[in-house]
Amino acid sequence: MRTHGEARTTWAHVLGLIVLGAVVVVVVGACGQDVADEPPSAEWTPPAWFAEQAQAREEERLGYQRCMDAKGWDRTMMEGGGSVEPFVAEDADDRSEIGRFDEDVEACRVELGLPEPHEMTADELAVQYDAELDIARCLEHLGFEISEPPSRQAWIDRMLAANHDPSTAGDLWAPHNELAERAVAGEQDIERRLDEAQAQCPQYWVP
Repeated sequence: MRTHGEARTTWAHVLGLIVLGAVVVVVVGACGQDVADEPPSAEWTPPAWFAEQAQAREEERLGYQRCMDAKGWDRTMMEGGGSVEPFVAEDADDRSEIGRFDEDVEACRVELGLPEPHEMTADELAVQYDAELDIARCLEHLGFEISEPPSRQAWIDRMLAANHDPSTAGDLWAPHNELAERAVAGEQDIERRLDEAQAQCPQYWVP
């Protein structure tokens, strides 16, 4: 169930939340030296799914916005059915407004014909693995150093295992998480470029 700004829970979103959480707690440390100074190579071309997913995400966001507006909500919606504005209640135990919001979001999901949240299958994860390789190449194009990826099958097996043990999610190979962890460790050159990395090399989105 999605509440106060949370989108549907998938491992792609979990990995994204790890990155966002890392940005919040970045600490100041020694300047890192792992970001290349030379301009990016002109040989790399962004994969088509970057633009395709950006369009799909905006279309879903607009769908939720129109639907929730029609239901009387005055909130800025996100893809996945989250609310940009947080819910604030005088009584911390009062979740009545959040409950009504979630019910309306679910009704909108059905009206919009969007898929129900589910654990990703091995076939779906194989597609995401290829996307993560694209992201790694994109980040390397920007001058970041990214570790070597595990094999496709090893990565898929780890992702499937994380469905049963979410605590292992932080150990999964994900290029954006790698940069965020290094920023937290004090690499300022990376920390100041995280927004650029997110904008130029978007994370894979599971609708």
